[in-house]
Amino acid sequence: MAPRPDKKDNPGHPEAWAPPLLLALIERGSDSLTEREKTWAGWAKERFNTGALLGDGSWNHQHMIAAALTWLGEGEAAKWLLDLLDMNLGQVADAPEILRRFGGNETLSSTYEPFRAGSYNAIRLLALRHPHHPLADRAVALTSRYNEVLAALLSLGAVPWTDAEKFKGSAGAWYTGPMVSPVGERSGTHAFQGDLGPFLGLACGLSFLSKREDWPLKVCRLCPGGLGVPPASVQKISDVLNGLTGPGPVLGLLAGITLWAPTSWARWSDGTALTYKDSRQNNNTACIFWSLADPAAQEMSIGYPWPPGFSASRSSGTGECRIEGKRIVAKAGDLSAARELSESPPLWSVRGDAEGVRAV
Repeated sequence: MAPRPDKKDNPGHPEAWAPPLLLALIERGSDSLTEREKTWAGWAKERFNTGALLGDGSWNHQHMIAAALTWLGEGEAAKWLLDLLDMNLGQVADAPEILRRFGGNETLSSTYEPFRAGSYNAIRLLALRHPHHPLADRAVALTSRYNEVLAALLSLGAVPWTDAEKFKGSAGAWYTGPMVSPVGERSGTHAFQGDLGPFLGLACGLSFLSKREDWPLKVCRLCPGGLGVPPASVQKISDVLNGLTGPGPVLGLLAGITLWAPTSWARWSDGTALTYKDSRQNNNTACIFWSLADPAAQEMSIGYPWPPGFSASRSSGTGECRIEGKRIVAKAGDLSAARELSESPPLWSVRGDAEGVRAV
């Protein structure tokens, strides 16, 4: 059998070559690039497309390309990425609708939101290294706000414990930090945890074990002084994560934030946490429709109606998810994934959509 082609040798796969290019620029600088890395740098300049996010392609691609170009000294890429973040945070009222939605068409993707976190914090790292650059203050402020918003959103569906079965191998536990819900657009079972759990732990200054981090967390950990989330916000996020308060304080941090794919969160008095989304709106790949974190069993189950490892495509049907009686049910064609819910009403419920993130 012939070996599979290396995606790093394909200009159409920036998710494969942009991260190692970015890390090379961060660690060694543009004057020390290898010939292969110089090829990637050329591809980054060729494939940078500021209009790409208005289509239905991968939102994360242009973020990674722009981050690498910024480290190559391309000021227009830096300005574009910061302008995009400004819009994504709901701070530009007349921006195109999709650009005003946090995460764009990959809402809370457990697979791809880490790519954006790595890209934005790469800009943060560069600004912290060059504080006198004209864009530095803006970059630090915007990335601090991005980190605050992402941590706040993750806390709504996260729990402070870790599902030991999912994060324990033959050599013992490889992750012991907060477990976040993997519900989101383009979220497959291969990315059940990814870098979002460690991101939340890092943003909140938590102590945790984490042995399998990818490049986004490597970038985040390089940022001196942490991720810039204000201490008061860290306390609010941590209180929701640990079930010490309702969502009110965190919702205050999410003022002005809107989501493209409607998502709901609920928490019961015993600490059970439910996260679910109405439907699969992004049909490029599959999604996890719901997650239920059961503190008694120390287990997080997920609503993924397709067979394990199946990569749902455009032809697989959009699928939908809703509460039916006392069950959460996800359906995709003839397939379904359901879980019983508590007989008692939840302690609180939150909804996020184009109207904002609010208690319901």
